[in-house]
Amino acid sequence: MKRFKPWLFMSVLAGIVIAIALLTAEDDSAMFITIDESLNQTEENYLVYFWQEGCHYCEEIEPVITDYQEEGARPLYVIDMQAEENLSAWYDWEQHHREKDQVIGEVVDGSIEYFEDPNIYLEDPDIQWEIETIGDEVKAVHQTALYDKNPTTIAEINIPATPALLTVEQGEPKALVVGVDRVTEQLTQAKE
Repeated sequence: MKRFKPWLFMSVLAGIVIAIALLTAEDDSAMFITIDESLNQTEENYLVYFWQEGCHYCEEIEPVITDYQEEGARPLYVIDMQAEENLSAWYDWEQHHREKDQVIGEVVDGSIEYFEDPNIYLEDPDIQWEIETIGDEVKAVHQTALYDKNPTTIAEINIPATPALLTVEQGEPKALVVGVDRVTEQLTQAKE
């Protein structure tokens, strides 16, 4: 018999509550749109929140989103990143890893032999690297998304993870931020 996992139940329940709250909102403070509609809203100043059900970080930021919906000055549009029409906006992590990961060693007779010092990668202040053994190769895996933080067209919007938030001012995209801390910071600024 499987054990009941209250944390899993609560996470799923929180995701459902968020979706229902956003879908049944009586006011226009949050509306679902598609990626193709993200840059052509009638307002000059608005926010576009990129979300997906089951995202732990989206659940973590739910109180901030709810607070913004109640007190924020700008409209908040929501894009469900699991919806078929929005999948094209995801950052291409497979291509990223094909282009950026580096083979820095190999496994020979059960021991790792490095071609390069792995600390060169691990001490990089600008890029998060992880050292992984994949088959007989030792790779420095590039974990920092190189997405456009200031997209000007829909085609330039690439979401590496959720939650993410795009700020639009004077009808032009201003900034795309990713992660709980950055999204919270942008929402706080938008309330002022």
